[in-house]
Amino acid sequence: MGKAILIILLSSGLMFSIVSLNTNKILEQATSKAVDHHSKIRARNIANSMVGIVLSKLSDDNDYRVSSIVSKNLLDGLVKYKVTDKNFAGEDLIQISADAEYFGTTHKVIAYTKPDPPEVPPFFDYALLAGDKLTVNGEGSDVVDDNNPLWNASTHSNGDTYLNGDNFLQEGFATYTKGITIDGNNITIAPNQNPDGDPVHYSAPEVTIPNFSAASHKNDADEVYDGDKTFSGNITLGTKTNPKIIYVGGKLFISGTVSGYGIFLVQDDIEIKGDLVAQTPHPIDNKLALYTSKKLMVNDPNVELHAQILAMDEININEKNVEIHGTATSKKNLTFNIMGSKLFYKPANANLMEPFGVTGGGGRLAILYYNEQ
Repeated sequence: MGKAILIILLSSGLMFSIVSLNTNKILEQATSKAVDHHSKIRARNIANSMVGIVLSKLSDDNDYRVSSIVSKNLLDGLVKYKVTDKNFAGEDLIQISADAEYFGTTHKVIAYTKPDPPEVPPFFDYALLAGDKLTVNGEGSDVVDDNNPLWNASTHSNGDTYLNGDNFLQEGFATYTKGITIDGNNITIAPNQNPDGDPVHYSAPEVTIPNFSAASHKNDADEVYDGDKTFSGNITLGTKTNPKIIYVGGKLFISGTVSGYGIFLVQDDIEIKGDLVAQTPHPIDNKLALYTSKKLMVNDPNVELHAQILAMDEININEKNVEIHGTATSKKNLTFNIMGSKLFYKPANANLMEPFGVTGGGGRLAILYYNEQ
């Protein structure tokens, strides 16, 4: 009897141990699966969060790129990412690659997007634009691209265009509403981009140049000077997405080295008194805007000027060997008077057009293509 009871107890203990082992194994497997599932979800969230961060940066700055792999701690995990230009499905797009890791579990996301920059108004589309008469005098006064052969350095006048003097080169189309006079030797008009073989100069409709009063935007300025003002030396401005706006109620006399992005709104004339250059020029963007309700003049020789310019009266370049890197638009006449004056065309920067109702950035960018691994 005692032996039978002992056997029963031993059998019961053995069965309990087996059941316990199986239960523990099942619980362990379930726990492992739950941990793996959590890690996979977490790694996926980390990768997608990084894509979202990059999209936000691209919305603020269409030129944002990360050409080499960068590591970042994110959501208690690690993500390695790149942001590069890529031709995909026949389109020039931006590729965002995010490789995430969370406790040994990895997840990769590749997304494609395309910048949606704000539309630049037509009066900022030209290297030189004159509301009345456009004149280029003197030998060796060129209108060319600023180190980018994909840009056409085109000009337009709502009246007549006069190309005078010898050895003139224009790397864009020359259009006009009334007529053109070409008077000189070795005058070449050769657009960088002309795939359809269009005429290099021709009559075109008038381009509307809006009226501009600096005083009406005084309240938008970060700095206000009611009278004449001189700037020289190092001039510190704002960021690309938040350029500093400076209002001058009188005349502006300016030269120096510009750091950052900014807009000068000037009620009276602007006179360039020496080199006015960007400390670190951007290969695509202008960093400085000069907008005046009256005239802009350069009366000193050998001046280098980096800016997109708009004047309600005239723009006069009155000395030799003046270089403008950017664009120039005049509501009236635009004149390069002396030999060696050159315009190196760089397209106008929409981030510097707030006074004309244009704001930089294109809002939140959309993902066009998406792949998870």
